[in-house]
Amino acid sequence: MKINKADLSSTLKKQGTTFKSLLFYGDQEGWVASEVENALRLNFPKTPIKRIYEEVLLQKKIFLSDLLSSNNLFGDNELILVTQATDKLCPLLKEVLSQDRDTLFIVQSSEYLGPSSKLRQLYEKESTLGSIPCYAPDVRTLSAAVKNYFASEQKIISDALAHQVAGLFLKDASLLSSELKKLCTYMGDKTHVLEEDIAKVLSPLVTEDTQRLVASFLAKDKKALQEECDLNKVSNPIGLIRELLNKLIRLHHAKALAGTHSADQLLFMVSPPVFFTEKAQFLNQLRLWNAQDLETTVLKLLALESQCKLNSQLSEDLFKNFCLKF
Repeated sequence: MKINKADLSSTLKKQGTTFKSLLFYGDQEGWVASEVENALRLNFPKTPIKRIYEEVLLQKKIFLSDLLSSNNLFGDNELILVTQATDKLCPLLKEVLSQDRDTLFIVQSSEYLGPSSKLRQLYEKESTLGSIPCYAPDVRTLSAAVKNYFASEQKIISDALAHQVAGLFLKDASLLSSELKKLCTYMGDKTHVLEEDIAKVLSPLVTEDTQRLVASFLAKDKKALQEECDLNKVSNPIGLIRELLNKLIRLHHAKALAGTHSADQLLFMVSPPVFFTEKAQFLNQLRLWNAQDLETTVLKLLALESQCKLNSQLSEDLFKNFCLKF
């Protein structure tokens, strides 16, 4: 059955244990993921979550039926969240859902599921399954959200600037709230949001010169990285951190898909896309980084980004020190 995300909590209370599974899907993977996290916080605040990639289940490295057979298989009453789901998961889901069990699990899609999607049809047809569409807001809705956010923080932003900020998040609206919070922190006691504030904190631009620094970092080439830092080219630490985060998250996504897809297939499946001229470099980076290193580095970069925004005068030194200790 189809469920409006605003009605999810009341529907879960009404249906009780008759629900077997929930499917979250939409047009932006990041936005869908953020909506899933919101739903988990609201409806399962104290329940441990175990996340499993679709690829792992399809390769039968872990059996979903085994996980659902015992709530205490891993020592906790865990809620299973299957991520990166596509129509390929349907046969396995049908088998598991046909079994007599009352353990709820959640499925999160990795791509837009059209009306003809087998996965979407499965969840919309059955009364014991819930299908929750999570479509990202448009620029008008985002602009209003920007205005409202700053109003709640007793700050003023013009309509034109609110529209400009909204445009930065059309590709991934899930980042809006956290980025606006960082912008407010950077502004301090200032009450009017200016274009220079937005450019300083939210600008994703990385110059052609600094691309070499990013490439050195991703290649784990410490000597080249030190040389780039010594050349005083860190004029936009926030932009560099953003670029590194985008590339590292892309590598992490590729790592998750590498077991079931060829190298050539990966180039077309990840985002941002890998251009032909980047292919050799990208595949080398994929060999150099493991999933745990990627996750650890992403968390460290997010912490560094917050530090740079809190200490804008020291941001260049903070970034250089991070690179040199890497």
